[in-house]
Amino acid sequence: MAPVVEISQPPIPAEAFEHFRGRWVAISDGHIVADADTLEELDADPRAGADDTRFRVPVEGAKFL
Repeated sequence: MAPVVEISQPPIPAEAFEHFRGRWVAISDGHIVADADTLEELDADPRAGADDTRFRVPVEGAKFL
């Protein structure tokens, strides 16, 4: 099992994700640096660094907590 690495990044306002709903994003230093339809496409994007946080932005109607 890989070690757990705790990463702290500045918060990004929920409004910044509106354009990316339903897409995968990579975040570095509090900025969205890349986006793609699939995680595989995002992993292949040279803008997405190996240590960047990756997640799928919820689709319309989902609430950010």
